[in-house]
Amino acid sequence: MSLFTFDGFETYAVPPLAIERTTPGGAGVNEVQTLTYTGAVDGAANGVFQLAYQGCFPASLTAAYDSTAAVIQAMLEDIARIGSGNVAVSGDAGGPWVVTFKVPCNTKHSRS
Repeated sequence: MSLFTFDGFETYAVPPLAIERTTPGGAGVNEVQTLTYTGAVDGAANGVFQLAYQGCFPASLTAAYDSTAAVIQAMLEDIARIGSGNVAVSGDAGGPWVVTFKVPCNTKHSRS
């Protein structure tokens, strides 16, 4: 299980994604992370992974290793605590995908 965080909250990607925070967010700065699928495309994982944010999952529970950026973005936007318009994803089908969490993100996950 891989783990990435945004705004101090844990976000899980299962199974395996290599996750690199390329730009930490904060004080008006969008957080940017790069996700790269590193698992096998056959066998137990069958080339799929899951994304969740602070215990919330999108309606579509899995994405394929060769998903487009639009599919990954739709999955993340479908997570209520992120929401539509609060994330942008770019990259080729199959990744790596560059995920930009826009500031301010959905206030439903605010710690205040």
